[in-house]
Amino acid sequence: SRYGSVPANTRSDRLCRAFQSLPHLQFAPRQASRAGPSLARTDPGSTASLQLSIDALRDGSEALQSHEAVRAVQGSVHLLTGDGDGWRAETCPSGELRSRNVLLCTGAAPRLPSPALTARLAAAGIPVLDHDTVVTPAAFEADGLARRLRGSRLAVVGGSHSGLLAARNAVRLAGCERVDVYGRGAAVKFAEERPDYIKYDGTGLKGEVAAWAREALDQGLVRYCRVPSRVPGDEALAAALVASAPAAVAFTAGCDRALRDGGGPALPAASWEGQPLDLAAAEHCGRTGRIARGLHGGGITFPEVWTDPEGHTEPRVGFVRSYVAHLERIFDAAESEAADHVAREPEACAVLNI
Repeated sequence: SRYGSVPANTRSDRLCRAFQSLPHLQFAPRQASRAGPSLARTDPGSTASLQLSIDALRDGSEALQSHEAVRAVQGSVHLLTGDGDGWRAETCPSGELRSRNVLLCTGAAPRLPSPALTARLAAAGIPVLDHDTVVTPAAFEADGLARRLRGSRLAVVGGSHSGLLAARNAVRLAGCERVDVYGRGAAVKFAEERPDYIKYDGTGLKGEVAAWAREALDQGLVRYCRVPSRVPGDEALAAALVASAPAAVAFTAGCDRALRDGGGPALPAASWEGQPLDLAAAEHCGRTGRIARGLHGGGITFPEVWTDPEGHTEPRVGFVRSYVAHLERIFDAAESEAADHVAREPEACAVLNI
């Protein structure tokens, strides 16, 4: 419902391989039966709109839910309670579920600027744009943002894929004369293809947004500005933004597991052996996703932490074959751990997509 018009930052062939590696999603037959455009029919070496991946995920979800081994439950989980016997999930409106293992794949929400930073901008008369509107081409035009920003100068905080996508929308759709992109690194980072892996796969620009960004930086349509990475950086960033006086500011600096001020994806309350467990702040194993015994996380909220052959460590997210391999490690670790602790046999595994 939100991101269909956003261009993917992963090549179509890599997305297709991830789908094909999970037979129960029935990717090939479902794609063949689609009347219009489909992910399987795009140029393998190009990037396509996210709508094609969304369609494939919906098809795969329907196929999975129809499988005899799957019990699909509609609703939300508001409390998770874990002990030596497994986990109990209190759901609305379904009631209670029990499971030996729980896997959290809950998504994340765009990170909001601090109240102090927002107040500084408001005092200077600089509006803050909605994240989903500024990064989504269809919403950018439908909301009238293109008309309101016509010919002005925009500031974007966040120098990764979302930030440069917002900059591209501002230049292409609103004709902004320049976009100042503020990031933590020394420069905009581009993914680099290697024979066996992609360097900066999780943090570098890829696809058509990367191609546009290179040209825009060369032509002066985008100016990159480095901001401090420590706590005082918030004050320095506020001063820099106010001094440059843009028409508006967009914040695209990552995601949070749960929104502090309500709205968007949220994690359930949780406890482990009678003690509160703050899932929004909980540490997880970057290789197995482990949070507590029988509780694991995966995806953008609890990402794989990967070190490449050159020694660079970063989170890896996105639905590609490496994510499927990460899920396989998670399940292997959960089953191995459970073998030593389970005294009775509840259901094997519950996947909570909140």
